[in-house]
Amino acid sequence: MKSFFTVAAIFFCIAAYCQDPSNSTGDWKRIAKKDLESQKEVFEDNEIVYGELTETLSTISVTSEREYDSIVNLLRYIVPQLDELYSKREKSITFYEIKGVQSDTLLAYFPEPEYTPSVSERADETGNEATEAEDKEVYILFGNGKVIRPSNIKDEDAKMILNEFFSENSESHLGDFEIPAHRQKIAVYLRDTKKSRLVNSENNQYTSNNIEYLYFENIKISIREGGIYDIRLMMSDEKNIHKYYFSNQVPISLLRYMKVASRSYLSNTINSSNNPNEVTDTKYKDYGVILSDVLLYFNTTGNNFVPDDEDYCFPPVADVENKNPNAARVYKIKQDTNLQNILELRTYTDFLGLFDDDSPNGLVQIEGRADFYIAPFQLTPVFPLTIFKKAMPYVNFARIDEELREVPLQSVDEESGMFAVSRPLDLIERAYLDMGVVTDIIGFSITKEFPFSVNTYIPIRYKVAQLGWQNDETENLDAGQNFKTIGTGVGVRIEVKRFNNFGFTHSVEWINYNHINKFETLQMPNNFWVFGNESEIFYYPNKSKKQSIFLRLRSYLNNTDGEDSFFQLQFGYRFAIGLSKK
Repeated sequence: MKSFFTVAAIFFCIAAYCQDPSNSTGDWKRIAKKDLESQKEVFEDNEIVYGELTETLSTISVTSEREYDSIVNLLRYIVPQLDELYSKREKSITFYEIKGVQSDTLLAYFPEPEYTPSVSERADETGNEATEAEDKEVYILFGNGKVIRPSNIKDEDAKMILNEFFSENSESHLGDFEIPAHRQKIAVYLRDTKKSRLVNSENNQYTSNNIEYLYFENIKISIREGGIYDIRLMMSDEKNIHKYYFSNQVPISLLRYMKVASRSYLSNTINSSNNPNEVTDTKYKDYGVILSDVLLYFNTTGNNFVPDDEDYCFPPVADVENKNPNAARVYKIKQDTNLQNILELRTYTDFLGLFDDDSPNGLVQIEGRADFYIAPFQLTPVFPLTIFKKAMPYVNFARIDEELREVPLQSVDEESGMFAVSRPLDLIERAYLDMGVVTDIIGFSITKEFPFSVNTYIPIRYKVAQLGWQNDETENLDAGQNFKTIGTGVGVRIEVKRFNNFGFTHSVEWINYNHINKFETLQMPNNFWVFGNESEIFYYPNKSKKQSIFLRLRSYLNNTDGEDSFFQLQFGYRFAIGLSKK
């Protein structure tokens, strides 16, 4: 009897086991067939709609804005659904294969569809699910056009090091530049050439009569003095035969880029064709592109600063992964903000001091300066014009020969022991310390393309010279003390560039020097006006300004005397102070 119950228990266990579908390949095969065939039916219905929309889109001209955009909006709705259904099919097939159903059988229930997402979501070899198609491709741009895509780095240690490197000293992160996807369709608008704006741009309303469409290729920018000085945009037609080049009329400030980019436009400058049998298309010669449609800039939060001068091309030449038509591209710009890049240190040697024994010019001079931008904003869309653009503090220390260092004094009254400065211009010529600030007031250029610009500025100069005496036999209590004077006035500076690394600067200024001293035995000289000229040629042999060479000529004329003057001819070299990050 006991054996009977044992056999019965075994029988019921076997029957229960057979009723469990998880242990029956045949039952999983039936479940898979029902599931995949129902998925196939829903997928094919959506695929038919997708095919009809794409076919309709190919027959509509891009100039028919309303119809074109309506089809695009429908595609934006149907494509995510197809992507989700495709992903569900992939996961279902993988699941049923694990349960023992043959892959050929599963493909018979739901064959490989013609439609596939731009980035497959099929599980990779490691069993990890691949990431979905990105809306944006992120790159890190650094150095001389070098590009890194963090998502392509597989090693976790390398990712950690990279993140640490680019997160360290966040003030060196200039910001993010975003450009459209590869050959993304961009709207171009008819320009009002008389008013230097796009038609109906005041209300941001455009009609289909003044809108056309071109396709984005690349954009090149040059950052100069706190703004994007030059912008060159290249676009093409739908068949990629004609090329269209657009550029800006005035520089665009980086500090206000997010506010003004949507109101700024690039105008069509020249067209070309890569087919010798095609006639150059001049259809878009009076059209413009809104800057924010082709280039966005987002500065790092809390680091809204003025970057160093640099040139960028988006996408960079080194970027080989820029052909995804469905993803915008973001480039994170990193700049070196070491002190040696901010503070400009120069050393000068005066030629006149070398060859003229009577010239008190400094044989060795060390000069430091830095540019601090106040309002690098353009005031008009017609031509480059700025007000209070920047301030340049500076300090100059001159090593003058000991026998020529002191300002000569002459006796005025031997009984009272009073002395006077025999030559007021000596207070300027023999100054061993010169420091102050030069503030640009108004700066302008005729057009962006002109190689020269004009700036009016206000100089404030503080000079210190050492007093002397008339001869060795005369005792003077004030001899050897420092004489301090402050000069204020107005100046005009013309900057000319022949090449990017070779240029010429000429400044003319009128300064009134006011003395701020009190000596018991010195009769204070009257304030006097000095007319100064400074011409400087600069050159640096490569893209880095750290190895610049200067040749500077200075002249000073005492307006009160009319004949008293002196000159300086200096050769200078910019050097680094070696505070780079290790």
